[in-house]
Formats: sequence, structure tokens, C-alpha cells
Amino acid sequence: MFGWLRRRRPETAPYPSAGQRRRLLVDVSVISQHDARTGIQRVVRAVWQQLLASDHAGLDIVPVFARRHHGYRQADPDFLTRPPSSEDDYRPVEAGPGDIFLGLDLAAHLLPRHHRQVRAWKGRGVSINLVIYDLLPLQKPDWFARRTRRNYLRWLSFVARQADRALCISTAVAADLRTWLTETQPRRAIKICVFPLGSDIAASSPSTGVPPDGATILDRMRSNDAVLVVGTIEPRKGHVALLDAFEHLWSSDPAAGTQLFIVGQPGWHTEALQDRLMQHPEKGRRLHWLRGISDEFLHEMYRAARLIVMASEGEGFGLPVVEALSHGRRVLARDLPSLRALGRHPNLALFQSDRPSSLAARIVAELAIDPLPTPAGLPTWADSVEGILTALDLKVAEETNRGTVASCAEPDAAIRIGTHQL
Repeated sequence: MFGWLRRRRPETAPYPSAGQRRRLLVDVSVISQHDARTGIQRVVRAVWQQLLASDHAGLDIVPVFARRHHGYRQADPDFLTRPPSSEDDYRPVEAGPGDIFLGLDLAAHLLPRHHRQVRAWKGRGVSINLVIYDLLPLQKPDWFARRTRRNYLRWLSFVARQADRALCISTAVAADLRTWLTETQPRRAIKICVFPLGSDIAASSPSTGVPPDGATILDRMRSNDAVLVVGTIEPRKGHVALLDAFEHLWSSDPAAGTQLFIVGQPGWHTEALQDRLMQHPEKGRRLHWLRGISDEFLHEMYRAARLIVMASEGEGFGLPVVEALSHGRRVLARDLPSLRALGRHPNLALFQSDRPSSLAARIVAELAIDPLPTPAGLPTWADSVEGILTALDLKVAEETNRGTVASCAEPDAAIRIGTHQL
């Protein structure tokens, strides 16, 4: 009854026939709905912008998205700047021979839900390629909510069963993935690739704006030994160990001018830590927690800081580290496998012990060292896209002064993957 009032179902976007251009179907499911401005969102924004600007003759770049109640549809190419229209206005996507699906966004709660659609694409000759940011929900489940863990395991199982390539953001992630695949899917052939993440914030479609007290914050940073920490307030980021170290430093030297600036949104499983920060006696004096600042202002904070510290207990890459290094800052970071490839950089130091006295001593020692001139060679977001396109066999592998743009290990081969040598 009243069927004529129903909205017409959108036409399906046809896949190319013989002689038509190939398409790179880029999954932007999460960011097209909400940009939380986390590290993964920075990667998606930056890679998308660089894909549009890169040389990819004969290839159409098409953003696609899925929701819980429908499969993949073609997104607005201006999804980063234009508010989304009614989802009924977007055409369902069909894909066929020659098309390439790139799971750029971490849509762990969506992709497994629509596995039949993607499997149908694969059956028609579509290449399925997924970006792997880390395996932390598998390795450290206590750091994440139960729903996050469940969705991630379903998504990782889809990777193991259906992906033609896994594009990892570091050799450490690639090694972790290879180990897990060997243990769980020993007969499944999947190509594992590595590509670098960029360090240039300006090329990542940065947010803009300066807080009302921005000038005061920067003046305070420049006139004191300012230590900057960047990252969501979540269990793995090491904020507790860092705050313990600063409390030790301040109590052992009450006149110390060293100030701690924490930049990051409130996360999960850290209510006690957040209360501690909000009620700390040094709040507003030597302890500052800034939430919701723009990329533009973060850029200025990097420049004003004396030292950047990353105490995170687990990272797939460590984006704030390379961003800080690109600003010519000195960085003290926990000794993680994903950061050891950066260990040759003259302004990067790694620590192992996070006992308050030990970490406080390392921070004081690093504050006394002037940063050296920044050498050329940090990867850019243009390098990231070159690496992705190379991994997808859309470009010939290129050598740069930073090393190999990207490398892949064939199925069942040991990982010997070239990375940027810093």
C-alpha cells in the first residue's frame, strides 16, 4: 500500500567492462561519518589527499563506504569537507575484473558484516587489500573494550581468509602478522607488504584554529623546559608512568621549571587517570592537559616544545615520533620494535625502564641536549602513497634517499622488507 511513496532504490554503480578504466575502491567508512582526529584518521585523510594528487594514469580513485544497515556504496569525493547527504542518495557499488579494493580505514565493525559482498567482488576478480595498523587488540586485549576486541578479531579473520595483500605500516606489524598467520592459517597464501607513514602534518588535510589562550600556552612552553606528549588518554599510551616520573621529578626538585603538556582526547579504561589529571595540584602550573586542539596548533606546540616524550607500551608505527622529528625536536620514546627502525635518527633516544626515578632522570638528561640539525630523509605522505601504489603493483618500486618506498614478501616467504633508513 502506498508503494508509490517509497523512495526509489539507487541504481547500482556498474563495474567496468572491457576497455574501461580500472578503479581503486578506497574504504573511508569511518572517517566519512565522523573524523575523531586520531592517528588512523590522519593516515586516511593524508593518503586520500595524496591519492587524488598522485600520478595514476588509467586508474580512477573512488571512495566507498559501508554502514551497519547497508553494504558498500560510492561516497562523495569531497567527503572530507562536505557534510554527507542522505545515504539513500549514494549508489551501491559493484566491482569486477581489474578493480582494486583498498581497506584504508579501519572498519573492523563493518567489513566482516558485509563479507558476502566483498567475497562476491573477489569472485569476480577484484583484488582485496587491507591496511594493517597493528595487532594490539589481539596481543593486549585488556587495553581495549570487549566490543572492540570482538570486532577486531572478526576483521582479522576476514583478512586471513580473504585478503590478497596485507599492507602493514611497519616491519614490526608485518612480522607480528606473519607470525599470527603462520599459527592460525598455515595454508593460506597472502602477500605481506610494508609502506611508510608520512611526517608532514601540512599534507594531511590538517584541522585549523587556535584556542583563545593559545599565545599564552606557547609563551609558557618557550620560556620553560616544556615536555610534550601527544596521544589519546588510553591504557597503552603510558601516561601513568609518565605522570609518576614527573611527580618524582617535581618532588625531588620543587624549583624545577620543567612542565608537562599532554595533548589528547579522553579515551577508555582511564577514568582514574583522567580524574588524577583534572585534580592534580600542579594542574595549570606545571601540568597541562589540552583536549580537542587543532592540527594547526599542534604544529606550533611541536615547535615550542623542548622535548617530546612517547611512553606508549605498544604502537604499530608511532606517528607523533616522526612528526616531532620532522619539526627538528628531540624525542625520547619507549624502546618498541616499531620504533627501532628510527633509532638511527640523531634526535631520537629510546628508554626501557619506566620506573619513576629512572624515567625522570632520562627526561632531565634529554632536556640538557640540544637537537641536532634535522637530516633529510623522513618519509612524507607522498612517499606513503608511492608505497601503497607500489605494493598494489600500480607502480614500479622506486629507491629514494630514504630507502625503499615499499616492499612485499611473497606468500610463504620470509619477511625481508626494505624500509626507510633514517
